[in-house]
Amino acid sequence: YDGDCGFCSAAAAWITAKWNPATAEAVPLQRLNEVDLLGLGLTDHDVEKCSWWVERDRKSHGHLAVARALIAAGGGWGLIGRALLVPPVRWLAAVGYRIVCSYGLDRALPHRVAQYVQASLHTSALLHNVD
Repeated sequence: YDGDCGFCSAAAAWITAKWNPATAEAVPLQRLNEVDLLGLGLTDHDVEKCSWWVERDRKSHGHLAVARALIAAGGGWGLIGRALLVPPVRWLAAVGYRIVCSYGLDRALPHRVAQYVQASLHTSALLHNVD
């Protein structure tokens, strides 16, 4: 995830609080060097474009990375994550992810909704499975 993006950082902090610390960690792209990226099978271009969820046998990016992160949280969040993998929800999630990445949360959502989402995240980010 982009550690310079306030929304991205807040979202990463929010989801990591729901994970078992031994299961996964969220790493901002700014902390990844070329060796780290090579080990993950990613490039600078990949991580500058969107968030990633990396497992031994699978890499997911964008809205699919968000879905995998929610699944790792388990419970109700896991159900939401699974729903994000199923069409047509998957298609809508892809559009929503692109809009938020392109325009930022404040321009993608009505102002009051964006404020609520940001406040909710603050009260409770590349996604990498350490399993």
